[in-house]
Amino acid sequence: MSDAVFLTELADPLPAVGASVELDGDEGRHAAVVRRIGPGEVVVLGDGVGRAVRGTVTASSKRGLTIQVEEHHHEAEPSLRVTAVQALAKGDRGELAVEVMTEAGVHRVVPWSAHRSMVRWSGERAEKGLRRWRSTAREATKQSRRLRVPEVTEAATTAEVAELIRTSERAYVLHESATRPLAEAVASSRVPGTPTGPSSVLVVVGPEGGITDEELAEFTAAGAEPVLLGSTVLRTSTAGVVAIAQLQALVAAPAAERSTLEVHEPAQDEQVGDDPASDDLASDDLGGEGGFGFTVGHRGPGLARTGVIRTPHGEIGTPAFIAVGTKATVKAVLPETMTELGAQAVLANAYHLYLQPGHERIDRAGGLGQFMNWPGPTFTDSGGFQVMSLGAGFKKVLAMDTTGLADDDVIAEGKQRRAHVDDDGVTFTSHLDGSKHRFTPEVSMQVQHGIGADVIFAFDELTTLMNTRPYQEEALERTRLWAQRCLDEHQRLTLERETKPYQALFGVIQGAQYEDLRTKACADLSAMRGTVTGEGFDGYGIGGAIEKERLGEIVGWCSAALPEDRPRHLLGISEPDDLFAAVAAGADTFDCVSPSRVARNAALYTRDGRFNVTTAANRDDLGPIDPECDCYTCAHYSRSYLHHLFKAKEIIANTLATIHNERFIVRLVDQIRDSLANGDFAALRDDVLGRYYAAR
Repeated sequence: MSDAVFLTELADPLPAVGASVELDGDEGRHAAVVRRIGPGEVVVLGDGVGRAVRGTVTASSKRGLTIQVEEHHHEAEPSLRVTAVQALAKGDRGELAVEVMTEAGVHRVVPWSAHRSMVRWSGERAEKGLRRWRSTAREATKQSRRLRVPEVTEAATTAEVAELIRTSERAYVLHESATRPLAEAVASSRVPGTPTGPSSVLVVVGPEGGITDEELAEFTAAGAEPVLLGSTVLRTSTAGVVAIAQLQALVAAPAAERSTLEVHEPAQDEQVGDDPASDDLASDDLGGEGGFGFTVGHRGPGLARTGVIRTPHGEIGTPAFIAVGTKATVKAVLPETMTELGAQAVLANAYHLYLQPGHERIDRAGGLGQFMNWPGPTFTDSGGFQVMSLGAGFKKVLAMDTTGLADDDVIAEGKQRRAHVDDDGVTFTSHLDGSKHRFTPEVSMQVQHGIGADVIFAFDELTTLMNTRPYQEEALERTRLWAQRCLDEHQRLTLERETKPYQALFGVIQGAQYEDLRTKACADLSAMRGTVTGEGFDGYGIGGAIEKERLGEIVGWCSAALPEDRPRHLLGISEPDDLFAAVAAGADTFDCVSPSRVARNAALYTRDGRFNVTTAANRDDLGPIDPECDCYTCAHYSRSYLHHLFKAKEIIANTLATIHNERFIVRLVDQIRDSLANGDFAALRDDVLGRYYAAR
């Protein structure tokens, strides 16, 4: 079966072989625009209940795909129908449970509103939780090799769960005080001489802290058997889904092997295996801690490369542009829109979220992704940029031309210094209300762990190009010592918060425009190990003020000196020439607020350069912003309309302009990634930059 599986409505009976079917709507647009599936590719359309058609794409447009049917497929009902009663409702752990249950072939998921659930399944919370679980089940189905989506029912009370037990053919309750392992219980329940065993099994998975004595008594009275999860103690409710996967393995195993099967709780780095012949759990060989890893793909000219970063919330194909959502939002644009325009990840600002709404509140909401309704990977910076911007008043300026200038007390004209650095950390004044705050490496880690992004950065001191060489050396040593403290605190928090998804920590390379300082920083951080677990950094950020004309040279120094098997993130670039220079120098990901910021000032990107849509030349222009762009704005609105919106100061102007600019940069980086795989990076660079800067 093709990996390109899409769930959609199918006619009854199925479309005839040779007929054409349309995949439109959100699924179709995503397939055509985001995944860029085109003519000649083979896809599978499934209806979620086991029926599917397989065919070849004959046409692709912004509306979706046209597929010619080549064969029908019916996924047989599993011989063992497992109903999983799951009590954990909130956040990533609940969604991980649903993903594992989907891969294990669970037939039905019943959310249990247990008295001690993290979130009670009632009212609006229940509706939102059910929507997320159902969406997770559909996405997990598409990512697996299955066509059947588990049914996620309405929430059940404890009494209703007991009634389900009474009507089930076989029911088990996972309980830490039980003595009989689940594997033994299921194996002994098999009917002699029949290979399929029990046709219906119900497994109750408890809430955090386990099942109470009263609940256990009620369930056993209804006919459930208390069983132990292998030979381990059930520590978290998500561990129970491992047992469900093992039920399927038991049914499939030869009789001689049944008694030796061992059910175990997964380590943090175990993921659902992708072998269609096995429903067990297996390592995904991520090469990193707890669901994070990086794999290098194709090589390009110089230090350029493609790759894949794996996080607990999805993969990032590199090179990749990471959209900036400073305050947990890309200004003026819905998170769903960012998904539609192809953004793979977003980066938020730890300093701003610390001040408002506070990292504790985001943590209680389930982390940054759940808080902002963004399903994909997330990044947060450390707050180090604010040390420079608040201290020197340069705001978002990173690459500066300061030829002939040097001043360690530099401050922008008309600005007041709001941040003061010492060897222990930074004291700063809030730009919101003037209150005093203190950031240390430990505080930065605590804030970023509370925010819960997949990738976080070590706290660093970002210097300006105007600082003297002696101060650069002093700041570099301070950043090195802070990096060690960050690594230690990160490892301590990771162990303390072991039930949370793993967060990857990137060390930040400083050193300004000095090659020896940059290479020293790379060597220091590459060799650095935490004192808690002995692990090093998961990746590296290349930071600091960088002269634009030397960007490729400076990034190249760092890429050559950093470990090959770790991703490299360049902080703060997005102009087309900078993107090509950074990729050629070995950068894997990069972020910048510029596409959305300039969009709100009516500046729009096109293949022929950037222009301001409020000029008189656009007043009567009924054409799109860029006729070669496939974004929503260009498909539906004209330059004339955007000219009007900006002149009338309508809010939607910011939205439409931002959609276009973000899509322009995301698509350009996608094309750069494809060019590395195809071997035509240089040709693409010459074509794109030749047109974009032709008017200069």
